[in-house]
Amino acid sequence: MKLLKQDFQPLPLLSISAESEEHRNKLVLAAKTVTSITDNQTNLAARNAAVSIRECLKETEAERVRLNTPLLRGQRTLKAMSDEFCEPLVQELDRLERLAAAFMEDEKQRVARESAEQDSKLARLLQEQTVAAAASAQAASNITNEAELARALEIEAKARETALAVQTAVAVPLPKEERARGQSSRQVLRWECTDIVALYNARPDLVKLTPSASLIQELCVPECPVPGLKMWWENKATYSTR
Repeated sequence: MKLLKQDFQPLPLLSISAESEEHRNKLVLAAKTVTSITDNQTNLAARNAAVSIRECLKETEAERVRLNTPLLRGQRTLKAMSDEFCEPLVQELDRLERLAAAFMEDEKQRVARESAEQDSKLARLLQEQTVAAAASAQAASNITNEAELARALEIEAKARETALAVQTAVAVPLPKEERARGQSSRQVLRWECTDIVALYNARPDLVKLTPSASLIQELCVPECPVPGLKMWWENKATYSTR
């Protein structure tokens, strides 16, 4: 299936321009000349190298964003088109699978019900067979005249009839669930958190706690300790491009 009328043209082989590589290498070499800062002259050299590097990094990021913008826009457009195309299909697939799940549950209950009925019927026939066999044996042992013989033969016939009913019941195939080719079912866990505090108290391993770096930077200072948080001030030297 071809989703779009058009095909995207493959990107050309990308590589960094020789001019940019040369500029970067000059900045690296200039920075490497500063091995220590011991006076104002070496500090100024470090400042000039750092400012040049910062400017290059800023320009590189701006260029990357510019080059990446149409790619991101194309990705978002393609994702939106694909989602819109698939939405009615996904809805119908979900509806059909829910209907199928309900049918298979009904089938499972039907099979269980029919199996129980079969077991109950077989147990009843087996009991009748036992009683009939015992009655037949008793009648056969008490034959003293023609009437008792006829009665014994009648009871024996009844016993054979009951035994045949048992054999017929045993031969009946066990009920089985009806399902379409390739159809299967499995249990899928669905969940909803109703009380995250209660969940954490009961099973802390099921709750992910992570510190918020942005909020800590914005709201906290070492002078106001926070339990579980270690804070300190640290000097950081920077060179401004101004």
